[in-house]
Amino acid sequence: MRRLLLSLVSFIPAFTQAAEETRLLAAIAQVETGDNPAAVGDRGQSLGRFQMGAKAWAEANDWLARRGRRPVPRSSWRNPTAQEIAAKAFLGVCRDRFAAFGIKDPTPAQLATVWNIGFTAARSRGFLPTDYGYRVSNLYFAR
Repeated sequence: MRRLLLSLVSFIPAFTQAAEETRLLAAIAQVETGDNPAAVGDRGQSLGRFQMGAKAWAEANDWLARRGRRPVPRSSWRNPTAQEIAAKAFLGVCRDRFAAFGIKDPTPAQLATVWNIGFTAARSRGFLPTDYGYRVSNLYFAR
């Protein structure tokens, strides 16, 4: 019984983070496209619910490969599952960059700001959220 309880307790943080990531990505998708998986923006450069560009998609695939997971070709962007996998991986990229910079628990507004303008631009702002970051954060906390 004790072993089962310890297993459940160790599972809770991973489950909580996954639920938080799902909520954050849902908020990003809502702000980006109104949650439209067929959305195309920036003259075809930003694709899907999350409006991921080619560089973000490539970084997501690198992140997946480093973890021994199969990359998702950008050519499969029309598949909602592929979009979700790439978006979760890119969120991992963003979190890793924050951690490398010494920020272990970035806020949803900070993560959304990096998602929108990139890590370098967000750092130059002192990681202060943009209007986009606040809109995503408001949706995140409303769910």
